[in-house]
Amino acid sequence: KHDLVISYGYRYILNEIQLSNCLQEPLNLHISLLPWNRGAHPNFWAFHDNTPHGVTIHKIDKGIDTGKYLLQREVAFDDGISLKDSYYELRKNIENLFIENYKTLIYKTINSFSSDLDGSFHLSKELPKNVDWNKSLRDNEI
Repeated sequence: KHDLVISYGYRYILNEIQLSNCLQEPLNLHISLLPWNRGAHPNFWAFHDNTPHGVTIHKIDKGIDTGKYLLQREVAFDDGISLKDSYYELRKNIENLFIENYKTLIYKTINSFSSDLDGSFHLSKELPKNVDWNKSLRDNEI
């Protein structure tokens, strides 16, 4: 039994047994503005699909990035930023969002919410093979 589980950058899906061993719903720190870009490589897909950039702290349920949201922050980028730098900027934003709100998250004093939007979802295998993370999306030949 685990009092508190926080997932950040963990690439595996928690199964029902693991979820049942959590005394409270586990939390995930995700570098997309859910429901957009659920799954893998959200910073790439936000540029590629022209969807909103941002970060979300949400509850983990049986789905992939489908749990109710607790906190979100939109992040703006110009299209000249490298994919690598956008990734680091999103990480900095999600870490700061957690640090600024960790007490309210741990003591569950934030109301959760969801979205009626379908959003988007991508698997790792969908990422083009020729992505250069040191270039912006406009400079990549994709």
